[in-house]
Amino acid sequence: MLTSTKVGKALGLTKGTIGRLAKEGRIPCIQLPSGHRRFDLDEVKAALSQDLASLLIDPRAGEQK
Repeated sequence: MLTSTKVGKALGLTKGTIGRLAKEGRIPCIQLPSGHRRFDLDEVKAALSQDLASLLIDPRAGEQK
């Protein structure tokens, strides 16, 4: 389990961005009793992959004109 700083460095993101994504529920984490978060790098990568894929799908694709 890694800190937000270490995950950020591994992904080229800031500690703040990692914290925001976790707070928004876009990446998984565990929150310690102290309030600090810990992350599994593989789980974070998978969540970000899914998040990116969902952005690439046209939400209007199933709509009728």
